[in-house]
Amino acid sequence: MDFEWVKVDDASGILGSARPENVAGLLKKPRVWHELYAGWLATYHANLSVGWEFVERTGGRPRVHGRADYDGWIAALDRDFPAFYNAVGRLKKELDPRTGTSRKLAHLTGQVAGAAREAAQSRYVTTAAAAVGAEGVRRVVAGAAGQVGKAVGVTGPQSVRDAPAAPATQWAASTDLDNYLAWLAHVHSELQLYGGVLADYAARLGAVTHKVDTRRRELRAAGDAAAVRLAAYWLGYSVDLWDLAVPPHHSVIAMVNDLHERHANALYLQLHPLLGALLDSIGNMYDCGLAFLAAGDGLIDTGQFQLTTLRAELPGLLPDPKWDAEPTDADETAAREVFGKSYADFR
Repeated sequence: MDFEWVKVDDASGILGSARPENVAGLLKKPRVWHELYAGWLATYHANLSVGWEFVERTGGRPRVHGRADYDGWIAALDRDFPAFYNAVGRLKKELDPRTGTSRKLAHLTGQVAGAAREAAQSRYVTTAAAAVGAEGVRRVVAGAAGQVGKAVGVTGPQSVRDAPAAPATQWAASTDLDNYLAWLAHVHSELQLYGGVLADYAARLGAVTHKVDTRRRELRAAGDAAAVRLAAYWLGYSVDLWDLAVPPHHSVIAMVNDLHERHANALYLQLHPLLGALLDSIGNMYDCGLAFLAAGDGLIDTGQFQLTTLRAELPGLLPDPKWDAEPTDADETAAREVFGKSYADFR
């Protein structure tokens, strides 16, 4: 795997040592960690390199002079430190002989296929199939399981490094991308079932699916090296959801916050199980996208993926409902204004 930001001759010294979570923790690490961070900054945030040099040279917060400068640089460096944390995590896995890109991708793809099958039989779907008049929820989720299982196939995932030639063509044709498109279609279908604001958002997600398909074809048709690099960049850009102003799970939580502000507690109680299943589906979609992007290392810059951050936001994101909530006029109003339905449609 090509890590262009790694400027040290031997980075194996980081194995067996926990990754620092911020700049303060990095300062306590051996020299090799400092050199790796300096190389990463020079590659992705060259404007911050001078700040790291100042902080490293100072060695700690000054007692008197320079405190403001030190605190300012620490804040600026910490802002993007999670991206370095993720990048050095990928480096450690590559250096560790027990892991590696192909093995990691095979494991992840297997997890995704299993998650799809579990979703089809999930208690969330079983208990919430009648919500929003969504008679087809079980069918939609089971269909996604079939699509993903078919995409994975019996031979396992294809890595761009398995191809003897034309890695860009191999990447564009990978089953990782098939998996991602299958989950995009599934999440799109789930959102449409709600109607109202979430159905409106589904249309935006559908546009992303079209964009990914288009850019996949463009990469397959690219000729010279410059065209390949550009087409690969734009395909990765769309898979990483930069075409969306609001990521999928943010739209769901914005809707949840709206229900809470309206005091539509009984309505939220009815929706909670189905929303849990929806966020699980979005998480599986993110996992597939990350698998595809990681397989493109060498064709695209794998240092910073938006999906990495979005995926990390999901656990514990959905607030627990008030289980003793009784329906009020607020629930009926919210149902009609947010979803274009009656509260009775959700019971």
